[in-house]
Order: sequence, then structure tokens, then C-alpha cells
Amino acid sequence: MVTWLVEEKGADATLRCATGGTAAEMASSVGNARLQRYLEAQQARQVSAEEKRKKAAAAATMAARMREAEEGMAALLLELEAEEEAAAASKKKKDGKAGGGGKKKKR
Repeated sequence: MVTWLVEEKGADATLRCATGGTAAEMASSVGNARLQRYLEAQQARQVSAEEKRKKAAAAATMAARMREAEEGMAALLLELEAEEEAAAASKKKKDGKAGGGGKKKKR
């Protein structure tokens, strides 16, 4: 019955009862060592699977944050390039006016 509940119906072997005991601990208290070993193995497997899900979720979150950061950096680079081009154009315009067109009158 326990294997059917855990394997077929997805019962969580890591849950604790109201008094704080796990199913494996209860099996031990009634002297069922075989059931205790089975439940302990299921607890370890379920904890491992949960850790893998958490790690996968964390990796997906990190990947999304990295994409956002890359997009932000790309936008900042475009802004910087536009500012540099505007500054260069402004300098070129000022240099052209300061020279008086490059021609001087002869006397």
C-alpha cells in the first residue's frame, strides 16, 4: 500500500505528521525496518528531486536576469555612441566657425 501511495499517487515521503515524525520514523517505531528503509530512500529521492527543481528554477531566473542585463548594456552602448557622434559633430561645427571659413583677407 505504501509503495502504491508513493510511486503511483505521488505521496510525499518527506512530510511530517502533527507530532513531527516522518513516515519512516513511524515505520521504525513499529519495528518495520524494511518499510523504514524504503521510506528513507524515497525521502532522499524526493528531496534530491526538489533540490534539482529549485536549482533549475534558479538557473532560469539567472538566465532571464542576464538577458535583461545584456539588453540594458546594449541600450547604454547605443546611447553612448549617439552621444559621442553628437559631440564629434558639434566639435567639427565649432572648429569650422572658429577658423572663419579658412580664408583670410590680404592687404
